[in-house]
Amino acid sequence: MLVRFIGLADAVVLAPDRSTLLAREGQRHHLPEMLRADATVVTAGSDVERVPAAPRRGVGVRSDRVARETALLSCWPVSTVQ
Repeated sequence: MLVRFIGLADAVVLAPDRSTLLAREGQRHHLPEMLRADATVVTAGSDVERVPAAPRRGVGVRSDRVARETALLSCWPVSTVQ
């Protein structure tokens, strides 16, 4: 269901314990630089199973700065973010 949502909503998913999930490669350039390299395009459930755990940055999985920078992306389809 997650992969179907990602595809239908053209969404970017920022999971707390996994790398960023993309519906398509074209979404990558909208991400903050520190999230781009680890982002993964998913088209099937097996893709999600292979997504690596998010790399640790600082003390937490994601810093407060990254959380603020990506909050908008987690709420809206990337195609609406300018």
